[in-house]
Amino acid sequence: MRLVDSRRLTGPNLQTLGPAALAEVAWDAGEDAELALAAWRREVARLHEGLGWPAPAEVVARRFAGGAALCFAAPPDLLLVATEVNDCAVARATAVGRGEAPASSMEEALEPLRARAAEEAQPALRALWQAAEARGAVFLLGEGELTLGAGRRSRTYRLEALPGVDEVPWGELGHVPVAFVTGTNGKTTSARLLAHMARAAGRTPGLTSPEGIGVWGVAGTLVEEGDWTGPGGARAVLRRPEVDLAVLEAARGGILRRGLGVTRADAALITNVAADHLGEYGVEDVATMAAVKAVIGRVVPRGGRVVLNAADPELVALAGRFAAEVVYFAVEAEHPVVRAHLGRGGEAWVLRAGALVRAVGAEETRVVGVDEVPIAYGGAALYNVENALGAAAMGAGLGFPLEALRAGLRSFGADPEDNAGRGQLVVVGGVRVLVDFGHNPDGVRAVMGLCAALRRRPSVDVEGAGPGRFTVIVGLPGDRREQDFSEVAREIAAGRPDRVLVHDLPGYLRGRAEGEVPELLRRALLGCGMAADAVAWAAGETAALEQVLDTARPGDFVLILAHIEGDGVRAALRAHAARG
Repeated sequence: MRLVDSRRLTGPNLQTLGPAALAEVAWDAGEDAELALAAWRREVARLHEGLGWPAPAEVVARRFAGGAALCFAAPPDLLLVATEVNDCAVARATAVGRGEAPASSMEEALEPLRARAAEEAQPALRALWQAAEARGAVFLLGEGELTLGAGRRSRTYRLEALPGVDEVPWGELGHVPVAFVTGTNGKTTSARLLAHMARAAGRTPGLTSPEGIGVWGVAGTLVEEGDWTGPGGARAVLRRPEVDLAVLEAARGGILRRGLGVTRADAALITNVAADHLGEYGVEDVATMAAVKAVIGRVVPRGGRVVLNAADPELVALAGRFAAEVVYFAVEAEHPVVRAHLGRGGEAWVLRAGALVRAVGAEETRVVGVDEVPIAYGGAALYNVENALGAAAMGAGLGFPLEALRAGLRSFGADPEDNAGRGQLVVVGGVRVLVDFGHNPDGVRAVMGLCAALRRRPSVDVEGAGPGRFTVIVGLPGDRREQDFSEVAREIAAGRPDRVLVHDLPGYLRGRAEGEVPELLRRALLGCGMAADAVAWAAGETAALEQVLDTARPGDFVLILAHIEGDGVRAALRAHAARG
């Protein structure tokens, strides 16, 4: 076997529920994988024994097509050297599998590892970790700091100035509610809406998102720009002394690369799982991707809740794995999964008779009418109805009063900045522009459905303006499979746009040549029957939008799938609005 990657996992992940060392390997031609894995396990055990380390609490070999992820649990102060131990175990097992002697004796292999372990070990940190574990206290390690407790009930220390166990004011430390949100589509909208409802409930939430870290109750809301959907974002929010509730969006990349930032949450929402980002980190199919997303539910203990989409069979199949109560949501009130769950006395949030409804067993409570929820567009945006149901189910589980849920649902989206870049409709000179983040076939299909519904409605901003031309602006990251480009093109073409502008995403070529992604999209669109003169190249998201708006007429409709130029897109819309 060949070592492909080696890294630390600082929190709960697909393989283990705590910090661990992981090595990704690829099989050699004709290699017996079972023998190789058995040899790796033996070498891991021998190296631990030689270092005087206890046997790891978890040793996991997750196999996938062409290779495996080899992982064992390790304490947080020895994670770096643990990755070297794993690398050594792989190398020695590989040699054994080839019928060769390892490059060095066991004692020669152990000598540098002992030196590294002595150098890396931090007894004071280990003692605090063990003390926090014994007390069930929050332990956040990273960025050169250790935080004990969370939010308003936390203390943060620099690693070079750690206190003794007896010097920590354990009685003043505590937990603030933590809600994780993930999914292939809809996670950002759902997380933003949940934080909005938390504010309506009088809380001071901290939010992580691809746009940054938001904290309400301080000057402004965005306190740190950037993609903070990994474990570093979770730690950053939970270190804020004003935060009394955390809404943590967790992307699959962060879970796979480093794990979650915390080991315990009070609620978790998984919106859906689709065939996106497959082929990376040994995630080859949707079922495995669902297991990745499910990591956020595995850290919710009994007494919490895991909210799942009843219409997603991959998520329904995972429901039995969680210790916490499962709550479903669905736009189809009579969905078989919902009916069976309610028949057992469970809880579900559904769309019934034009209203969002909470059902527990046979009892139902009307929450709000769908026409009262701005992001639902009167029910035309069914995917946002799902997001609203899931977020409301989370809010109820976190103890928000029903009136706070109602207030949040009714007001979220009334301000365009509430959900900027996600299902955001702007009218500029009688031209309707829908800005969305659709980036995979399922997401694009959903937003194209919303476009169709909105285009059937006459524009109220220009009297007498009928349906005009329909333009789609699209670019995708280069790490998608060619079939993904084809499927996105098929969903766009099915909406019968008059023209499509394709472009690169600078900084997201991810191994592809400049112009390759637009060409893949162009060919796929032509293969779906679009005319050659209806597909054109553009320099980027903002440039494409300006190009379209410069020649648009009242009644035209534009969909821009904006991924990386949100600020530029919003500035262009403001500039064209100012020109009248």
